[in-house]
Amino acid sequence: METIARFLEESVMGFSILGNTGQVVAKRMNNMLEIYGPSRIIELLRILNILAETNEKEKLASPDIFKILKLQVQSKLQKYVTTS
Repeated sequence: METIARFLEESVMGFSILGNTGQVVAKRMNNMLEIYGPSRIIELLRILNILAETNEKEKLASPDIFKILKLQVQSKLQKYVTTS
């Protein structure tokens, strides 16, 4: 479960799932539409485990993007406050 927890923490930056893993996960997600009850939760955990363990993924944003966006917003707010 630690692997899944780490994956979920990193997922705020977004991931592109590549190669065979992307195809496998897409198929499993489509199949989830026909699964109900606890079996659906188990399948979700299987998918998360696949995503957490694969090397076929790329982060879409860098961790620094949040710092940059925060600074930009603060700068705009400061300009607005000082000019109003």
